[in-house]
Amino acid sequence: MYAACRPLDRAREQFLRRTLGVALARALWTNRAQRHSAMAAGMMTLNLALALVAPLWVLALGPAILGAMHLVATAQYAPRAMAPLMQKSAAWSQGMALVLGASMIMGLVTPSEWAPYSTLGLFAVTIAVVFLLLRLTLGARIVIAATAAMIVALAWRHLAVFLGAMVLLHNVFAFVHWAVQAPTARDRKVALLALLAFVLVSGLLFVPAVFGLALPAGLAFPGLSAIDIGSAILPWTEDPTLWTAATSAYAFGQSMHYFVWLRALPEAADRRPIPCSFRQSAARLAARLGDRGALVALAGAVVLTGTWIALSYGAARQIYFAVAAYHGFAELVPLVVLTGATLAPRR
Repeated sequence: MYAACRPLDRAREQFLRRTLGVALARALWTNRAQRHSAMAAGMMTLNLALALVAPLWVLALGPAILGAMHLVATAQYAPRAMAPLMQKSAAWSQGMALVLGASMIMGLVTPSEWAPYSTLGLFAVTIAVVFLLLRLTLGARIVIAATAAMIVALAWRHLAVFLGAMVLLHNVFAFVHWAVQAPTARDRKVALLALLAFVLVSGLLFVPAVFGLALPAGLAFPGLSAIDIGSAILPWTEDPTLWTAATSAYAFGQSMHYFVWLRALPEAADRRPIPCSFRQSAARLAARLGDRGALVALAGAVVLTGTWIALSYGAARQIYFAVAAYHGFAELVPLVVLTGATLAPRR
Protein backbone atom coordinates (compact mmCIF):
# COMPACT_ATOMS: atom_id res chain seq x y z
CA MET A 1 0.00 0.00 0.00
CA TYR A 2 2.76 2.43 0.94
CA ALA A 3 4.85 1.50 -2.11
CA ALA A 4 2.02 2.68 -4.36
CA CYS A 5 2.19 6.10 -2.65
CA ARG A 6 5.82 6.78 -3.59
CA PRO A 7 5.34 7.84 -7.23
CA LEU A 8 2.31 9.91 -6.26
CA ASP A 9 4.26 11.70 -3.53
CA ARG A 10 7.16 12.34 -5.92
CA ALA A 11 4.76 13.98 -8.35
CA ARG A 12 3.25 15.95 -5.46
CA GLU A 13 6.71 17.13 -4.42
CA GLN A 14 7.53 18.33 -7.92
CA PHE A 15 4.22 20.18 -8.13
CA LEU A 16 4.85 21.88 -4.78
CA ARG A 17 8.32 23.00 -5.83
CA ARG A 18 6.92 24.62 -8.95
CA THR A 19 3.97 26.35 -7.29
CA LEU A 20 5.22 27.48 -3.87
CA GLY A 21 7.19 30.26 -5.51
CA VAL A 22 3.90 31.90 -6.47
CA ALA A 23 2.52 34.02 -3.61
CA LEU A 24 -1.14 33.10 -4.17
CA ALA A 25 -0.38 29.39 -4.46
CA ARG A 26 1.80 29.51 -1.34
CA ALA A 27 -1.00 31.23 0.60
CA LEU A 28 -3.50 28.56 -0.43
CA TRP A 29 -1.14 25.67 0.33
CA THR A 30 -0.32 26.95 3.82
CA ASN A 31 -3.78 28.23 4.89
CA ARG A 32 -6.46 25.56 5.05
CA ALA A 33 -9.41 27.95 5.51
CA GLN A 34 -8.43 30.04 2.48
CA ARG A 35 -7.75 26.91 0.45
CA HIS A 36 -11.11 25.37 1.32
CA SER A 37 -12.92 28.63 0.57
CA ALA A 38 -11.35 28.82 -2.88
CA MET A 39 -11.85 25.11 -3.58
CA ALA A 40 -15.50 25.12 -2.46
CA ALA A 41 -16.26 28.18 -4.60
CA GLY A 42 -14.50 26.69 -7.60
CA MET A 43 -16.11 23.28 -7.22
CA MET A 44 -19.59 24.77 -6.82
CA THR A 45 -19.16 26.88 -9.93
CA LEU A 46 -17.86 23.97 -12.00
CA ASN A 47 -20.40 21.46 -10.70
CA LEU A 48 -23.31 23.86 -11.16
CA ALA A 49 -22.33 24.33 -14.80
CA LEU A 50 -22.06 20.57 -15.31
CA ALA A 51 -25.37 19.97 -13.52
CA LEU A 52 -27.09 22.36 -15.92
CA VAL A 53 -25.37 21.15 -19.07
CA ALA A 54 -24.86 17.41 -18.59
CA PRO A 55 -26.33 16.09 -15.32
CA LEU A 56 -26.71 12.52 -16.56
CA TRP A 57 -23.05 12.38 -17.54
CA VAL A 58 -22.15 13.59 -14.05
CA LEU A 59 -24.38 10.96 -12.46
CA ALA A 60 -22.96 8.28 -14.74
CA LEU A 61 -19.25 9.00 -14.42
CA GLY A 62 -19.09 10.27 -10.83
CA PRO A 63 -19.85 6.94 -9.09
CA ALA A 64 -17.66 5.06 -11.57
CA ILE A 65 -14.61 7.21 -10.80
CA LEU A 66 -15.09 8.36 -7.21
CA GLY A 67 -17.93 6.33 -5.73
CA ALA A 68 -15.96 3.44 -4.23
CA MET A 69 -13.31 5.63 -2.61
CA HIS A 70 -16.02 7.85 -1.14
CA LEU A 71 -17.48 4.78 0.61
CA VAL A 72 -14.05 4.15 2.14
CA ALA A 73 -13.96 7.78 3.28
CA THR A 74 -17.39 7.37 4.91
CA ALA A 75 -16.10 4.48 7.01
CA GLN A 76 -12.97 6.41 7.90
CA TYR A 77 -14.36 9.85 8.74
CA ALA A 78 -18.07 9.54 9.63
CA PRO A 79 -17.36 8.22 13.15
CA ARG A 80 -15.19 11.26 13.93
CA ALA A 81 -18.35 13.29 14.56
CA MET A 82 -18.86 11.14 17.66
CA ALA A 83 -15.23 11.45 18.81
CA PRO A 84 -16.00 13.09 22.19
CA LEU A 85 -18.25 10.15 23.06
CA MET A 86 -15.91 7.39 21.88
CA GLN A 87 -13.56 5.34 23.94
CA LYS A 88 -11.63 3.97 20.97
CA SER A 89 -11.83 5.94 17.75
CA ALA A 90 -10.08 3.26 15.67
CA ALA A 91 -12.50 0.60 16.89
CA TRP A 92 -15.45 2.72 15.78
CA SER A 93 -14.00 3.27 12.33
CA GLN A 94 -13.43 -0.46 12.01
CA GLY A 95 -17.00 -1.06 13.19
CA MET A 96 -18.34 1.40 10.63
CA ALA A 97 -16.35 -0.38 7.92
CA LEU A 98 -17.88 -3.71 9.01
CA VAL A 99 -21.40 -2.25 8.98
CA LEU A 100 -20.83 -0.81 5.50
CA GLY A 101 -19.44 -4.16 4.41
CA ALA A 102 -22.53 -5.92 5.76
CA SER A 103 -24.75 -3.42 3.95
CA MET A 104 -22.89 -4.14 0.71
CA ILE A 105 -23.51 -7.87 1.03
CA MET A 106 -27.16 -7.26 1.96
CA GLY A 107 -27.56 -4.94 -1.00
CA LEU A 108 -26.24 -7.58 -3.38
CA VAL A 109 -28.28 -10.53 -2.04
CA THR A 110 -31.51 -8.80 -0.98
CA PRO A 111 -34.32 -8.59 -3.56
CA SER A 112 -34.69 -5.00 -4.71
CA GLU A 113 -38.21 -4.64 -3.30
CA TRP A 114 -36.93 -5.61 0.17
CA ALA A 115 -33.77 -3.47 0.09
CA PRO A 116 -35.30 -0.28 1.59
CA TYR A 117 -36.62 -2.23 4.57
CA SER A 118 -33.34 -4.04 5.16
CA THR A 119 -31.58 -0.66 5.04
CA LEU A 120 -33.92 0.71 7.71
CA GLY A 121 -33.32 -2.41 9.79
CA LEU A 122 -29.56 -1.93 9.55
CA PHE A 123 -29.98 1.70 10.61
CA ALA A 124 -31.90 0.55 13.71
CA VAL A 125 -29.22 -2.06 14.50
CA THR A 126 -26.49 0.60 14.22
CA ILE A 127 -28.36 2.85 16.67
CA ALA A 128 -28.67 -0.11 19.06
CA VAL A 129 -24.91 -0.72 18.89
CA VAL A 130 -24.39 2.98 19.65
CA PHE A 131 -26.42 2.53 22.84
CA LEU A 132 -24.16 -0.30 23.95
CA LEU A 133 -20.75 1.13 23.15
CA LEU A 134 -20.82 4.93 23.51
CA ARG A 135 -20.58 6.91 26.73
CA LEU A 136 -24.05 8.45 26.84
CA THR A 137 -26.24 9.91 29.59
CA LEU A 138 -29.77 8.63 30.06
CA GLY A 139 -31.11 11.88 28.60
CA ALA A 140 -28.95 11.49 25.51
CA ARG A 141 -30.12 7.92 25.04
CA ILE A 142 -33.75 9.02 25.23
CA VAL A 143 -33.27 11.81 22.68
CA ILE A 144 -31.33 9.52 20.31
CA ALA A 145 -33.91 6.74 20.58
CA ALA A 146 -36.79 9.18 20.00
CA THR A 147 -35.05 10.74 16.98
CA ALA A 148 -34.18 7.36 15.45
CA ALA A 149 -37.73 6.10 16.05
CA MET A 150 -39.21 9.14 14.31
CA ILE A 151 -36.90 8.64 11.33
CA VAL A 152 -37.81 4.95 11.00
CA ALA A 153 -41.54 5.64 11.47
CA LEU A 154 -41.51 8.43 8.89
CA ALA A 155 -39.57 6.30 6.42
CA TRP A 156 -41.85 3.30 6.95
CA ARG A 157 -45.02 5.35 6.48
CA HIS A 158 -43.84 7.30 3.43
CA LEU A 159 -41.10 5.08 2.07
CA ALA A 160 -40.87 6.31 -1.52
CA VAL A 161 -40.99 10.00 -0.54
CA PHE A 162 -38.46 9.47 2.28
CA LEU A 163 -35.96 7.62 0.10
CA GLY A 164 -36.30 10.23 -2.64
CA ALA A 165 -35.63 12.98 -0.10
CA MET A 166 -32.60 11.07 1.23
CA VAL A 167 -31.07 11.15 -2.26
CA LEU A 168 -30.78 14.93 -1.92
CA LEU A 169 -30.50 15.31 1.87
CA HIS A 170 -27.58 12.94 2.35
CA ASN A 171 -25.48 15.41 0.35
CA VAL A 172 -26.27 17.99 3.05
CA PHE A 173 -25.09 15.54 5.74
CA ALA A 174 -21.58 15.71 4.30
CA PHE A 175 -21.39 19.47 4.88
CA VAL A 176 -22.68 19.04 8.44
CA HIS A 177 -19.92 16.50 9.09
CA TRP A 178 -17.42 18.99 7.69
CA ALA A 179 -18.63 21.74 10.05
CA VAL A 180 -18.71 19.42 13.08
CA GLN A 181 -15.22 18.07 12.43
CA ALA A 182 -13.60 21.41 11.49
CA PRO A 183 -10.44 21.80 13.62
CA THR A 184 -10.69 25.58 14.14
CA ALA A 185 -13.42 28.22 14.39
CA ARG A 186 -12.29 29.70 11.07
CA ASP A 187 -12.48 26.32 9.35
CA ARG A 188 -15.94 25.80 10.82
CA LYS A 189 -17.07 29.17 9.47
CA VAL A 190 -15.88 28.17 6.00
CA ALA A 191 -17.77 24.86 6.24
CA LEU A 192 -20.98 26.56 7.40
CA LEU A 193 -20.78 29.16 4.63
CA ALA A 194 -20.21 26.34 2.12
CA LEU A 195 -23.26 24.53 3.54
CA LEU A 196 -25.39 27.66 3.18
CA ALA A 197 -24.18 28.25 -0.38
CA PHE A 198 -24.82 24.60 -1.26
CA VAL A 199 -28.40 24.71 0.04
CA LEU A 200 -29.10 27.98 -1.77
CA VAL A 201 -27.69 26.78 -5.09
CA SER A 202 -29.56 23.45 -4.80
CA GLY A 203 -32.79 25.35 -4.18
CA LEU A 204 -32.16 27.71 -7.08
CA LEU A 205 -31.95 24.73 -9.43
CA PHE A 206 -35.72 24.31 -8.93
CA VAL A 207 -36.41 27.94 -9.96
CA PRO A 208 -37.61 27.98 -13.61
CA ALA A 209 -35.52 31.01 -14.49
CA VAL A 210 -32.37 29.22 -13.36
CA PHE A 211 -33.23 25.82 -14.73
CA GLY A 212 -34.05 27.50 -18.04
CA LEU A 213 -30.28 27.93 -18.47
CA ALA A 214 -29.90 24.16 -18.86
CA LEU A 215 -29.12 22.70 -22.24
CA PRO A 216 -31.68 19.94 -22.93
CA ALA A 217 -29.44 18.32 -25.52
CA GLY A 218 -26.81 17.79 -22.85
CA LEU A 219 -29.08 15.59 -20.77
CA ALA A 220 -28.70 12.50 -22.92
CA PHE A 221 -26.70 9.52 -21.66
CA PRO A 222 -27.24 5.92 -22.81
CA GLY A 223 -29.19 3.96 -20.24
CA LEU A 224 -30.13 6.93 -18.05
CA SER A 225 -33.20 9.14 -18.11
CA ALA A 226 -33.75 12.41 -16.27
CA ILE A 227 -37.44 11.56 -16.03
CA ASP A 228 -36.77 8.16 -14.40
CA ILE A 229 -34.24 9.58 -11.94
CA GLY A 230 -36.31 12.67 -11.14
CA SER A 231 -39.52 10.71 -10.59
CA ALA A 232 -37.69 8.50 -8.07
CA ILE A 233 -36.47 11.59 -6.19
CA LEU A 234 -39.86 13.38 -6.31
CA PRO A 235 -42.49 10.59 -6.46
CA TRP A 236 -45.20 12.94 -5.14
CA THR A 237 -45.43 14.98 -8.36
CA GLU A 238 -46.17 14.29 -12.01
CA ASP A 239 -44.39 17.41 -13.26
CA PRO A 240 -41.56 16.42 -15.67
CA THR A 241 -39.99 19.87 -15.29
CA LEU A 242 -39.54 19.27 -11.56
CA TRP A 243 -38.17 15.79 -12.27
CA THR A 244 -35.56 17.21 -14.62
CA ALA A 245 -34.67 19.92 -12.08
CA ALA A 246 -34.34 17.25 -9.37
CA THR A 247 -31.93 15.35 -11.60
CA SER A 248 -29.74 18.43 -11.97
CA ALA A 249 -29.91 19.05 -8.20
CA TYR A 250 -28.89 15.44 -7.61
CA ALA A 251 -25.94 15.76 -10.02
CA PHE A 252 -24.78 18.97 -8.34
CA GLY A 253 -25.19 17.49 -4.87
CA GLN A 254 -23.40 14.25 -5.69
CA SER A 255 -20.38 16.09 -7.06
CA MET A 256 -20.12 18.35 -4.01
CA HIS A 257 -20.68 15.33 -1.79
CA TYR A 258 -17.58 13.69 -3.25
CA PHE A 259 -15.58 16.90 -2.78
CA VAL A 260 -16.44 17.08 0.92
CA TRP A 261 -15.75 13.42 1.72
CA LEU A 262 -12.65 13.02 -0.40
CA ARG A 263 -11.01 16.42 0.09
CA ALA A 264 -12.47 18.70 2.77
CA LEU A 265 -13.01 16.11 5.52
CA PRO A 266 -9.62 14.38 5.15
CA GLU A 267 -7.90 17.77 5.44
CA ALA A 268 -10.11 18.73 8.40
CA ALA A 269 -8.95 15.57 10.17
CA ASP A 270 -5.37 16.84 10.05
CA ARG A 271 -4.48 19.58 12.54
CA ARG A 272 -1.76 20.88 10.23
CA PRO A 273 -2.89 23.53 7.74
CA ILE A 274 -1.01 22.03 4.76
CA PRO A 275 -2.40 19.05 2.80
CA CYS A 276 -0.89 15.73 3.85
CA SER A 277 1.07 13.45 1.52
CA PHE A 278 -0.37 10.30 -0.03
CA ARG A 279 1.71 8.18 2.36
CA GLN A 280 0.35 10.10 5.33
CA SER A 281 -3.19 9.56 4.02
CA ALA A 282 -2.54 5.83 3.75
CA ALA A 283 -1.08 5.77 7.27
CA ARG A 284 -4.16 7.55 8.61
CA LEU A 285 -6.43 5.02 6.90
CA ALA A 286 -4.43 2.17 8.42
CA ALA A 287 -4.56 3.80 11.87
CA ARG A 288 -8.36 3.97 11.73
CA LEU A 289 -9.18 0.68 10.02
CA GLY A 290 -6.06 -1.33 10.84
CA ASP A 291 -3.52 -2.49 8.25
CA ARG A 292 -5.67 -5.41 7.12
CA GLY A 293 -8.85 -3.35 7.22
CA ALA A 294 -7.26 -0.63 5.11
CA LEU A 295 -6.07 -3.17 2.54
CA VAL A 296 -9.49 -4.82 2.43
CA ALA A 297 -11.21 -1.43 2.04
CA LEU A 298 -8.89 -0.35 -0.76
CA ALA A 299 -9.12 -3.74 -2.47
CA GLY A 300 -12.91 -3.54 -2.25
CA ALA A 301 -12.83 -0.08 -3.79
CA VAL A 302 -10.66 -1.34 -6.64
CA VAL A 303 -12.95 -4.34 -7.23
CA LEU A 304 -16.07 -2.17 -7.12
CA THR A 305 -14.56 0.33 -9.53
CA GLY A 306 -13.45 -2.53 -11.75
CA THR A 307 -17.04 -3.69 -12.15
CA TRP A 308 -17.74 -0.54 -14.15
CA ILE A 309 -15.12 -1.68 -16.64
CA ALA A 310 -15.82 -5.41 -16.66
CA LEU A 311 -19.63 -5.27 -16.80
CA SER A 312 -22.16 -3.43 -18.87
CA TYR A 313 -22.87 0.05 -17.57
CA GLY A 314 -26.43 -0.75 -16.44
CA ALA A 315 -25.37 -3.85 -14.47
CA ALA A 316 -22.39 -2.07 -12.90
CA ARG A 317 -24.54 0.89 -11.84
CA GLN A 318 -27.12 -1.44 -10.31
CA ILE A 319 -24.43 -3.24 -8.29
CA TYR A 320 -22.84 0.00 -7.10
CA PHE A 321 -26.09 1.49 -5.81
CA ALA A 322 -27.07 -1.79 -4.16
CA VAL A 323 -23.72 -1.64 -2.36
CA ALA A 324 -23.97 2.07 -1.54
CA ALA A 325 -27.63 2.14 -0.48
CA TYR A 326 -26.90 2.26 3.26
CA HIS A 327 -24.13 4.84 3.25
CA GLY A 328 -26.54 7.78 3.56
CA PHE A 329 -27.83 6.28 6.81
CA ALA A 330 -24.23 5.61 7.88
CA GLU A 331 -23.61 9.34 7.53
CA LEU A 332 -26.82 10.11 9.43
CA VAL A 333 -26.15 7.91 12.48
CA PRO A 334 -23.29 10.04 13.93
CA LEU A 335 -25.34 13.20 13.42
CA VAL A 336 -28.32 11.69 15.27
CA VAL A 337 -26.00 10.66 18.11
CA LEU A 338 -24.37 14.08 18.26
CA THR A 339 -27.79 15.77 18.25
CA GLY A 340 -28.94 13.59 21.14
CA ALA A 341 -25.80 14.23 23.16
CA THR A 342 -26.11 17.99 22.54
CA LEU A 343 -29.85 18.43 23.21
CA ALA A 344 -30.12 16.09 26.18
CA PRO A 345 -30.55 17.81 29.56
CA ARG A 346 -27.37 17.86 31.61
CA ARG A 347 -27.16 17.20 35.32
